[in-house]
Amino acid sequence: MYDGGVYIKEAESSALLNAYAATDPVGRKPRHFCFVGSDYCYEVLGFSEPMIRPFDSPEEAYAWGPSRQSSPSDFH
Repeated sequence: MYDGGVYIKEAESSALLNAYAATDPVGRKPRHFCFVGSDYCYEVLGFSEPMIRPFDSPEEAYAWGPSRQSSPSDFH
């Protein structure tokens, strides 16, 4: 259960950001986020603000995945 602490953090620098910058021919500036949970910590690399959607149940949360996502509009 979430205890009220900070659960999303953005890295100002990281090995992942450095690796991306070294291989991106376009020179885009990605953002590196870490989502801290009670059981896992997830890291993502993206180019905009992350979209956070609460799940209705643990089952729904564990069943979700990018391959099951039909479109960004599914996340209201």
